[in-house]
Amino acid sequence: MQHIPMSRGRRGRRGFTMVELLIALVLLGLVSAALYRVLVNNQRLYMAQTQRIDLSQNIRAALRRSSSCAGSQSSVHTTGTR
Repeated sequence: MQHIPMSRGRRGRRGFTMVELLIALVLLGLVSAALYRVLVNNQRLYMAQTQRIDLSQNIRAALRRSSSCAGSQSSVHTTGTR
């Protein structure tokens, strides 16, 4: 029976060990989780900013409408004494 050495050094070794694969998966998981948090946070900020813009536009439109109504009322002259 022939004896095959278990470790041949770096040259005879192919592939990755289970520990190396587990470390790579853990690192990938950490990077993915961090990226997910950043994306979710940016989405919340985008939605909040969009709501602020919509509110600002609605207020501006309401002020224009109320000022145009007030402007049309002030253009009506009443006859009377001063």
